[in-house]
Amino acid sequence: RHYDASVPHGLFGDLVIVYAIALAIVIAAGRVGVPPIIALIVAGALSGPSGFRVVETLEEVDQLAEIGIVLLLFTVGLEFPMRELRRIWRPVVFGGALQVGGTAALAAAIAIMSGISGRAAVFIGLFLALSSTAIVLKELARHNRLDSAPGRITTGVLLFQDLAVVLLLLAAPILAGAVEMSAVPSVLGRAALALVAILAIGRLALPALFRLVTASGQRE
Repeated sequence: RHYDASVPHGLFGDLVIVYAIALAIVIAAGRVGVPPIIALIVAGALSGPSGFRVVETLEEVDQLAEIGIVLLLFTVGLEFPMRELRRIWRPVVFGGALQVGGTAALAAAIAIMSGISGRAAVFIGLFLALSSTAIVLKELARHNRLDSAPGRITTGVLLFQDLAVVLLLLAAPILAGAVEMSAVPSVLGRAALALVAILAIGRLALPALFRLVTASGQRE
């Protein structure tokens, strides 16, 4: 089922309950020395269809996961401004491409040797090439390495991986055979147009809007 915005215990209600469960588990886990990221994973498992069924279906899990991805990328954006990316773009792009491509190729080769079909092997390889941005950033912060040179490059590579998720989402229906190969150029073209539109809005429309808001002089 889809969330109905008119229902008071829809998406917002589920988020509040899930956050409450997560908060309780994080506090309890912290008292026995369990890292918060482990506590959050446990909270997610308990809140899902196999636990307390706060989130009852896999479709709802997907919708909440998409919100989580948006918030995660927003957090990465705060930790890693665009000017920093422009400064170290070479190691980020080449290192990220080498890490994602190399890991995906190696994992896909192992999957093929195990008897898995080519398309499934490629998907497995791409999936295994991605790291958990949340876990790595948490560990970097715990060791006070976020602002170090290796920490900044690692964060950049994680950002590269997060952006590669977009390509993985586009590739998934193609690899699953849900999209005919003849339709691939059209799918990629629409994705490219959407990306161009987002960049254009972000670089042109939003700054002009912010200037209008600032010029109004109204704090609200």
